[in-house]
Amino acid sequence: MNNKNRIYIDGFMPSVEENREEVENKMNFVLKHDFQGKIGLEIVEWKDNEAVLRLWRETGNYFGDNIISDEDMNFIMGLGIDCFQPAPLGKNDFLHLFPITGYNCFFASIDEFSAFYKHVVEIQDGANLMKRIKMRNAPTHIEIEIKY
Repeated sequence: MNNKNRIYIDGFMPSVEENREEVENKMNFVLKHDFQGKIGLEIVEWKDNEAVLRLWRETGNYFGDNIISDEDMNFIMGLGIDCFQPAPLGKNDFLHLFPITGYNCFFASIDEFSAFYKHVVEIQDGANLMKRIKMRNAPTHIEIEIKY
C-alpha cells in the first residue's frame, strides 16, 4: 500500500494507514468544534485501497442528489464560499456556482465538486493516486467513496 492514500475533510487529511477509530474520533471532534455539532462523520470502509465516509448533517440545504450546496462543500473541504467565487475575467472558475430561489446559499454539480475535490487532494499529496471518487448526496448525509 502507498502511504499517501489520503482523504480530505474540513482541512484534515488522514491516511488510510491510520487507525480507523482514532481517525473517526479526531475528525468528529474537529467537525463538532467547527460546525457546532451539525456535522458528524461515520467511516463505513477504511482499507488500503478504499475509503468510504458518510458525513451526517443537520442542514436544510439539500436540493437534489446531483447538486451540492456551498455549506456542504465547506464542511467537506474546510474552505469558505469565497474560495468558490467566480474568478476574475479571463480566469477559469474552480466550480460553476448557481443560486436557487428560496435558498440562502449557492450550489454546484456534485460531479464537478468531486473532480475539484480529487484535484485538491492530488495537489496536497503531490501525486495522482485516486483511481475513482464518487459522492452521493442524500437529505441527511453525503457519502464519499474513494478507490486508490
